[in-house]
Amino acid sequence: PEYSMGQARALMGLSAQLDEELDFREGDVITIIGVPEPGWFEGELEGRRGIFPEGFVELLGPLRTVDESVSSGNPDDCIVNGEVDTPVGEEEIGPDEDEEEP
Repeated sequence: PEYSMGQARALMGLSAQLDEELDFREGDVITIIGVPEPGWFEGELEGRRGIFPEGFVELLGPLRTVDESVSSGNPDDCIVNGEVDTPVGEEEIGPDEDEEEP
């Protein structure tokens, strides 16, 4: 979903080391659009998107969350109890290897 969770101001510049990182300068105001993993934000600045460590920015207010993604907080709602009984690799690759003629 395309939505803004809030905004953050850069406390220092970040020069992107990886393609998925967002680079910015000190003082830039970044729109936060996600939290891909603890300690990281996903943001948008001047039409560019990327991730960055939360320690580089200060939030300009509490982050808003959208309830549809975390409706109850119960992990069983999101995880299908692993009943995938697909046999993997049970087809034997035939006797071709043994057919070396002397």
